[in-house]
Amino acid sequence: PVFPMFLAGDFDFVFGLRGAQLQQALADESLKDNLVTYPSFTTFYMHFDVLNPPFNDLKVRQAFSHAIDRDAISKAVMQGLEVPAYTMMPSGFPCNQADNPDIRAIQAYDPEKAKALLAEAGFADGAGFPALELWTRQGQITTEAEAIQRMLKDNLGITVTPKDQERSFYMDKLRAYEIPIGLIQWAQDYSDPTNFLDWWATGSRHSWKNEKFSELIDAARGELDVAKRCQMYNEAEKILIEDVGGVFIGYPVEGTLWADRVGGIPAAKDGLLRSSSLDWSNLYIKK
Repeated sequence: PVFPMFLAGDFDFVFGLRGAQLQQALADESLKDNLVTYPSFTTFYMHFDVLNPPFNDLKVRQAFSHAIDRDAISKAVMQGLEVPAYTMMPSGFPCNQADNPDIRAIQAYDPEKAKALLAEAGFADGAGFPALELWTRQGQITTEAEAIQRMLKDNLGITVTPKDQERSFYMDKLRAYEIPIGLIQWAQDYSDPTNFLDWWATGSRHSWKNEKFSELIDAARGELDVAKRCQMYNEAEKILIEDVGGVFIGYPVEGTLWADRVGGIPAAKDGLLRSSSLDWSNLYIKK
């Protein structure tokens, strides 16, 4: 409701514009000079039941990670409303390594490598691989799910059928580790690596576990040296990516929009006008 009220002149600011409303704002020439977009502190990713076949096999999970063209999802499918993701911690988040080319290469789109890995796992060209439902949660990530369905079929010969589930049912099955493969999001509660990575070590949300990952997370949690702490979280996140605890798909794009009569817009070092990270105390209404 805020965006229509902004257009009507009832509000001077809108934070967190997403989806169709952001698309509308981007298409409006009269708004473009007062609109800044940036990846939100939210990560869309694929998760697996790693306790049971076929996803207890690392090569299968790796094959899936290399079969998904994140750039195509971002540009062609989501039309720029999503940024490709290769990490759990989003771009701009404290200690993130989202733009590190070595990290991005771990799960990079490589259909030939994906096919080879699946063949090594015993499912050459998808032969013998079980047909699966790709669960989504109450309307979230459903467009991406349809694109992923096509990519897995084209690149691996695997059939997955998107199935949107009611939120509470999805979460009950998630906690019970009864979703073979699904898509879900994690959004920032607070700006610290603990918020994105610690719960991977607890076993509370996903069945994936890694002893070295957990050791690093435990050590980083109490580390007071900021640089050393970031390094520990980076090492832990690399383990998560290499062991394919999840396949990271995208960070949704958000926008901040303001009216012409507003002055004193703060300058952000990274160009991102996030409502939570800047001093807005110098705003004023132009005469």
